[in-house]
Amino acid sequence: MGGQVTRGEPALAVLSSQIGRRAMQANAETGGFIDYSELGKMKKTAVLINTARGGLVNQTALARALENKVIAGAGLDVYSAEPPPIGQRILYAPNTIFTPHLGYRTDEALRRRIDAAFQNIRAFREGRELHRVDL
Repeated sequence: MGGQVTRGEPALAVLSSQIGRRAMQANAETGGFIDYSELGKMKKTAVLINTARGGLVNQTALARALENKVIAGAGLDVYSAEPPPIGQRILYAPNTIFTPHLGYRTDEALRRRIDAAFQNIRAFREGRELHRVDL
């Protein structure tokens, strides 16, 4: 769901869904992209999950939306500042689950990284290029 998204478009691709997730780059144009207005377009039973970039979601607006029951909940694995400062409003928002930027650390993800490493070693030994990155 990445790609070019501009303000004025729905920040969440399917606003009528129960769970909203948007993966996009963090830059000056996307900072605070998901704000109180966008959250207000979601169902009251929706859950926002942010595993992309902390700055994409205005966390003060998200806390306010959760306090006012605009949406049902949130799951955050990334934050606008890491670690989030003690006392930040979002840390006290109801119906919110926090993970310490480790949401990618699953058994399946570990197996895939190990498999990719072994494939790269095998390809190198055989003189083949695999997943080449030029810097």
